[in-house]
Amino acid sequence: MSRDADAKKIADAVERLGGELEVLVNNAGIFRAAPFLDTKIREEWEEMIATNLTGTFLTTYRLMPALLRSKRPHLFNILSVAARAGFPWNAGYGASKWGARGLTETLRAELGDRLRVTAVYPGATDTDSWEGAPFPYDRAKMLRPGPWPPRSSARGRRRRLRPRSSSRPPGAVG
Repeated sequence: MSRDADAKKIADAVERLGGELEVLVNNAGIFRAAPFLDTKIREEWEEMIATNLTGTFLTTYRLMPALLRSKRPHLFNILSVAARAGFPWNAGYGASKWGARGLTETLRAELGDRLRVTAVYPGATDTDSWEGAPFPYDRAKMLRPGPWPPRSSARGRRRRLRPRSSSRPPGAVG
């Protein structure tokens, strides 16, 4: 979702369905690990900025009128622990997530009296994006995506993302 035309199509569809939106979750994102000096400008840097930052801006910008028509609008931006701390081999990803954090905080400051704004900072998640990463990492300590929708446990609670071991990376949830 890094093109304005795509965000506008979604906003137009919401308008056709009544024009009111209670919740928006910006969760689209990509991750490419590379040492700073080896970062490919177009394939890595520009793609991450376009998807993780520009996409979040465009989607929010186009859907904000529908959110603000709702009685209790709520915006969730899924960020990353990389939006709170710098990590090696993360220049593009970190910059895009810090930018999205700045956008989130700006929206809260500007529209917080009309809209709930929540930033979510998950830790590293064990997905295919880590394949071929040029540095050692311990995937056993990462969060694992679970089934969606989450299955109910024996106690009737929803399953949450859990690390594979008891050690949790900084910012891990669940």
